[in-house]
Amino acid sequence: MRVSIFNSNLLGKDAVGASVINMARFFCQRGDEVQIFIEHPPEDVPKDITTFCRVLSLGDLIGGQQRHFELSDLFVYHYPAHYALLESIKGIERGAVIFDYHGVTPPKLWTSAYDRDLLVRGVEGVSLVHYADLAIVHSQFTKAELVRHSGYEVDRIRVLPLAVPLDQFKPVDKDARLVRKYGLQGQRVLLFVGRMAGNKRIDLLVRALARIEGEIPNVKLLLVGDDRGSPAFVAIVEEAKALAKELGVERDVIFTGRVDELPKYYNLCDVYVTSSLHEGFGVPIIEAMASGVPVVGSRSGALPEPSGRQGSPLNRKT
Repeated sequence: MRVSIFNSNLLGKDAVGASVINMARFFCQRGDEVQIFIEHPPEDVPKDITTFCRVLSLGDLIGGQQRHFELSDLFVYHYPAHYALLESIKGIERGAVIFDYHGVTPPKLWTSAYDRDLLVRGVEGVSLVHYADLAIVHSQFTKAELVRHSGYEVDRIRVLPLAVPLDQFKPVDKDARLVRKYGLQGQRVLLFVGRMAGNKRIDLLVRALARIEGEIPNVKLLLVGDDRGSPAFVAIVEEAKALAKELGVERDVIFTGRVDELPKYYNLCDVYVTSSLHEGFGVPIIEAMASGVPVVGSRSGALPEPSGRQGSPLNRKT
């Protein structure tokens, strides 16, 4: 069977990117012929996957020169936002088409003018799901969101939670090198992992830290994830730093940026925290729990689902 997989990009350290990689490997292990069509060069992607990647434009894809695409039996379109290659879904006349919906951040939660137009187009573009034979979502929350945005038939939607490599996340001792690097010796550590995007509301974590420090000494907030990938992220970080200074906790708020050896960061913390107002699944919650770390988070989006406590505050005993 020939399989064509689509997304705007392929980032190895991103939840959507990991989903694309896992899907490609699944089909390859079955003996299928796989190609991944993307608009930008892959980043931090294993070599065995890059061999399947084709970086091209919509015109190149539908111009009749991509034999694999023309003869595919299965087409899987990942949808974290609208992108040009997605328009090819309109012209497919053979095989089966799957629309893999990861959820689109509501523009009103972005808190920045940068890239907000992309989110608006992302919400509008969800209607392209009607060209698909089947839709995949990764939580009950995104299932409801897909139906609300598009009116797609509920009985043609399947909920498949994202795969998380649990063998990589387990309770182990703190890494002494990282403890020294971030000055965490003798500190209680709150950890957040994710992009520094508006919907993540890291400002609420900074405010929470200030309140905690009023009662508990020696607390640090460790914010791990992309803080430079978009001007919107840069602005959010600067605003959070200004707020931390205003509240007198600037020395206790640590931004790491993107990191290698992510599992070791979960072992640095005492509690994993998230105040995000929109998530399509919540991979870091699974990673934290697998690492034996308690989780405290907002009851928003899909966040209650990975913890197994839908409708109640997130919590987990170590």
